[in-house]
Amino acid sequence: MKRVILFSFVGFFLICSCGESDPLEEQLSSWRKAGLETTPFESTAPNKLGAVSCFAGNVSGIHVTLCDYPDAAATEQATQAGHRTIGNATGLALARGQVLLVAVDRDNVDPQGQTINKISRTFWGEKD
Repeated sequence: MKRVILFSFVGFFLICSCGESDPLEEQLSSWRKAGLETTPFESTAPNKLGAVSCFAGNVSGIHVTLCDYPDAAATEQATQAGHRTIGNATGLALARGQVLLVAVDRDNVDPQGQTINKISRTFWGEKD
């Protein structure tokens, strides 16, 4: 079952044709390089966000979900569902290509929003 999930997740990011890169690990690595701590990300039910597959974990105390969609239009539409999952907490839902990022600070560990900002900037490939 994990292999099926992993293979559906391969479309998660645009990767080289060599097939050696792990797109989830690449994103986690970019957050770690930016000074953020990551927990292992586990597969989670994609149906709440209408995705092909989703993985969730924590990035410096912020709950983060990354979901894969069949195309950019579906990802863009899913941002509204992502916003609804945030509820009254501080968070964001961002679409980039076929990937949706939902970051939620349910425990109020980031009252100034600096960590969420760093998570989103790194997701977009920006450097501080």
